[in-house]
Amino acid sequence: MRTFFAIALSITAALAVATDAGAQSRDGKDRRIRVNNHTSQTMVALHGSSIRSKSWEENMIAGRPVRSGNSIMANFDIGNGECMFDLRAVFSNGATAEKRRVNVCAEDTWTIVDGR
Repeated sequence: MRTFFAIALSITAALAVATDAGAQSRDGKDRRIRVNNHTSQTMVALHGSSIRSKSWEENMIAGRPVRSGNSIMANFDIGNGECMFDLRAVFSNGATAEKRRVNVCAEDTWTIVDGR
């Protein structure tokens, strides 16, 4: 009986993760932005939060740093039709870059350079 419950719990957890990972708005808008790291530092964190949020959401690149000169495609589609986000990048030297009120349904690139 314990084995049955353990399997059922594992299947339920797997479905919850798959459903959350596949959250997508139904309006057909592309909410992906290519983030170009044109700084001299490695980007170690990337956050995107709804403009209504009072805090930064989880690190979208946890464990996958973006070295200087490289880029990453970030998907900001959280399944609720939201288009307006605040973006924040954190670098290996502790510096940050922010871009506020980004319409991820209309913009497709954020290029970050030193000093901005």
